[in-house]
Amino acid sequence: MCTAFVRKGKDVICGFNFDIYEGVPFKLYRNEREFYLGIDLSEVLKHSADLPGYSSFDAAMAAAYLNGVENGIRKFEGVDREGHFAVHLGSQDNRKASFDLRGGTYPLDDLVDRYISGKRSFDDCFSIAAENDLTNVPAVPDVTPGFRMHALFADRRGRVMIAEPGTGVALIREKYAVLSNFDLLEVPENMCDERAGYFGKDRYDRALRTLRNSTDDFDARDGLRLLESVKQGGRFATRFSFVYSNSSRTVFYVLDGNFDRVYTHTFYCS
Repeated sequence: MCTAFVRKGKDVICGFNFDIYEGVPFKLYRNEREFYLGIDLSEVLKHSADLPGYSSFDAAMAAAYLNGVENGIRKFEGVDREGHFAVHLGSQDNRKASFDLRGGTYPLDDLVDRYISGKRSFDDCFSIAAENDLTNVPAVPDVTPGFRMHALFADRRGRVMIAEPGTGVALIREKYAVLSNFDLLEVPENMCDERAGYFGKDRYDRALRTLRNSTDDFDARDGLRLLESVKQGGRFATRFSFVYSNSSRTVFYVLDGNFDRVYTHTFYCS
């Protein structure tokens, strides 16, 4: 169910494990400006009416939701060459902020998309999240089946923001931050040691200990080791992992939890 972190030191290091069941139609996109996992929402919504249990919204709502999405591809997790890092993670508190496009709301996934695309600054995103009710991603069968999401944002300066629909938005002042599968701004009342795995609290604690014990020399290799220490198997196995180094403008990424094989993608800016 995913783990994300940011560590600010001599470099700003951001990392993410994408834990999801097989068959979810996400694809990796890389270009000179962006590196992200995306989903073709136009195709999903085009055929979604035929899927069992589909009841999220009608065609008019779908058209409004897709407004501004480049080529129908929603950018769910990623970073751009300016260091705009943003990722979604599932939250196990599904009671809050179901998908809604009424006035005064703003879709969390749209905020993430526009930040990765460089269309919104860090300050823009914070203001939007503070001034509007963030709404959850729509429930689309086999893609986002009723999951509630929250998100971690960071920039090149090491500023960090957590946005949680139904709860709010907050800046993180420490040199490090971790997000897994429970709200940090309003910790669930029913979270206990026996349910640590359900909420991702075990992964959260492990990552937090690593960052607390780290020094300002923490680098991309350390970030990869952290992600390897919290990777998952089973149904919600770690399918994709990446670490971004702001100083080198390089993404280090791993497929299917195989941390012995690390690929790189570097942004070259004129």
